[in-house]
Amino acid sequence: MKSPEVPSMMIKLLVLLSVIKVSAATAAPPLKCLNGGVSDGLKCLCPAFTSGAQCQTIRENIDIGKDFEAKMEVGFTVIYTGDQNDFNATYDELMESVLQGINGRHEVTETKEGSNNTEATRQNNVFFKIQYNNTREVSDQYEELYQAVVAALNSKVCTTGKLCIKSTITAKATRPPSKHDKCAEVIASQYLQYFDPVVPDRSDILSCVSVCVPGSPRRLDCNDGNCQIQQEGPQCFCPRTDIYLYTYSGCGGAVAIAALYGGVGASIGLLVILGIVLGIFLYRKKRYH
Repeated sequence: MKSPEVPSMMIKLLVLLSVIKVSAATAAPPLKCLNGGVSDGLKCLCPAFTSGAQCQTIRENIDIGKDFEAKMEVGFTVIYTGDQNDFNATYDELMESVLQGINGRHEVTETKEGSNNTEATRQNNVFFKIQYNNTREVSDQYEELYQAVVAALNSKVCTTGKLCIKSTITAKATRPPSKHDKCAEVIASQYLQYFDPVVPDRSDILSCVSVCVPGSPRRLDCNDGNCQIQQEGPQCFCPRTDIYLYTYSGCGGAVAIAALYGGVGASIGLLVILGIVLGIFLYRKKRYH
């Protein structure tokens, strides 16, 4: 009559083992993420310049993109003599004509009504795209587009009309980020010195490349070795160090260790023979004198 207790005991034992297993799992050490990576409990969420299970590997190439949007601030007073219900649409048409050919857009940041219904002062942010290339600096492109916007706005200055600009334009430039600045946005400061912004030939994509990449202007040549960025800087990891000794930095001047030991052994043997011959010669010389 006591046999039904056996399955019950087995069930209790299995439950106990499950609890022990879960406890052991929860007691496991937390996942350690490197280089600014953050653990979500199961894996490391790595910043863009790293890879690997623990974000331990520094990537050699990070693509930034083809272009970015730069900004300038402009303000002016407009005169409008049309239907007030159509003011915003007419104003947008004015700004579109100003930005025609500049590949830009605008957004109104502040509106102030004038002393009468025909005037209004508006502050705007004007945005336009700057494309990366190797022949022109970002700052030069920005200055050219900035001046083009100012000139286009000044061409709309008038005293009468359905909608035109009354006052002199006030324009404020916003310093555009350089290529190096764009790399600094995605690469940690301690590694940034080992990267260069590059726009490869036949490409219009800005990339931040490490000194380990052939396209880098400061490439570290490791010959047949593998270049890697470490916390202490770029290093060459040479192949087959178990059979080769490298006499130059950058994995250069490989010498087979076996041949080196053989050469050393032969040299020692030769010295021993010369020592014996010299000893015999001196012994005979002393004996006959």
